Amino acid sequence: MKSDDLTGLDLWRDYLLNGLRWPLMSPKMRNVIEHNLTGSEKIDWIAANVYGGDEKRTYYVLRFKEENDVLDRVKTMFVEGSDIMILSHYSIAKVKGLALFGVPGMFWEITASIYVNENMKNALHAAKLTGVKFEKIANIS
Repeated sequence: MKSDDLTGLDLWRDYLLNGLRWPLMSPKMRNVIEHNLTGSEKIDWIAANVYGGDEKRTYYVLRFKEENDVLDRVKTMFVEGSDIMILSHYSIAKVKGLALFGVPGMFWEITASIYVNENMKNALHAAKLTGVKFEKIANIS
């Protein structure tokens, strides 16, 4: 049975994913991020209209203006003779001044994974944002 009835569904989370795997952030989440940046991140925002039932809300996509140099290129595994990553390994020294960074590589401007430092994580957590999940970076030294 097909239905367009979205009654009772919690559609409007602060962090939404979509078919492109672009992170869509509510104005509240964008505000928390903006207030906790170090100034070294070089990001901007793309406004995106999200429709749910008869309602439309504006969300934001975080876009990096420059590719982050955050990899430990010695420990990162690449396809031989290329820059295609098999297994990334991040450098603590290179991410030290960043409140957040994205995954380097082919789709670095808008990335499905965004890494945050402890201060940003605490600010996002304190804001009680919905739809946000944190995981530790496995390969960093």
